[in-house]
Amino acid sequence: MKSSTLRHLALVTLLGTVTLAAQAASVTYYFGGTISAFGGSVPGVAIGDAFAGSFTFDSAALDLDPSAAVGAYDTAASMTATVAGFTYLGVGRPTGLVQVQNGAPDSFVVNTFQGTGSPNNTGPTIQPGNLAPYYLALVLQDASGTTFANDALPITPLALESFSSKLFYFSWLQNVSQVYAEGTLTYLSPTAPVPEPAAGVLAAAGVAILGLMRRRRR
Repeated sequence: MKSSTLRHLALVTLLGTVTLAAQAASVTYYFGGTISAFGGSVPGVAIGDAFAGSFTFDSAALDLDPSAAVGAYDTAASMTATVAGFTYLGVGRPTGLVQVQNGAPDSFVVNTFQGTGSPNNTGPTIQPGNLAPYYLALVLQDASGTTFANDALPITPLALESFSSKLFYFSWLQNVSQVYAEGTLTYLSPTAPVPEPAAGVLAAAGVAILGLMRRRRR
């Protein structure tokens, strides 16, 4: 094979790689909040328990819904969430993983499945109660309908304060019944939250400062 042909093939391969990279735009958000309600009994989880996690989606995914007001995107996304010491992993359905609705209310929904009832057997089973992980969902709604101008995936970072309803759901199956824990989101950002210093570390720092001040007085 001539060297000019090899150079041409290399260029085509490079351009193809660049094109794919441009098409696949991975976006990650971090979130957190506290459990605020239950649908059924969920042993091991209580009102006020903190939860945290993250989700990732492809912002270049195609809209599968022909409606001008609703966008449904198969983004091959994933989501992780931790509550009461249990960590769960959810992955996307074949269609409609991320949904954007433009109209009162505006809404942004990320829905991922896990464990029993889906092809993805991931996540622990909470005991007692024999609960099998089912799905994770983040649901944001703006009752005024002013957050989104269309049903496209948002390009600029979502602002939690733009939404009047900010909920997250952990869902499990108990035999054939579905139970869930509902959480209120207090944090949503493309930037991971910075952990606060532990109380013990702060107390030790305070003792050290007091000791230093006493030495200076002497």
